[in-house]
Amino acid sequence: MGVLLSNIPLVASLVLLSLCVVQLIGSEILIKPLHGGVIFGAEQELYTENKKYKVKKIFFSARSIALIIVCDGDKLILWRDSITERDYRRLICFLRGSYD
Repeated sequence: MGVLLSNIPLVASLVLLSLCVVQLIGSEILIKPLHGGVIFGAEQELYTENKKYKVKKIFFSARSIALIIVCDGDKLILWRDSITERDYRRLICFLRGSYD
């Protein structure tokens, strides 16, 4: 709506908007969520239904809502409400021992 009411011409506004969207997609702001079954291995590996990742680091600072997992060239997020509370607490204990 703001684009339509701007003093900037519509074509220029759409070009700038598309450049912003491309920049946002290419940046590290967007994090891929984990889908389906996830298995954390003892050798700092993460297995999903279709891919194997080598875990570099896990950020626990946002653990009240999610875990951010940094892998080879990817950032993944595991939302707290995606598994049961009991399993989430066990997972944090396991990961703190394995990945700290």
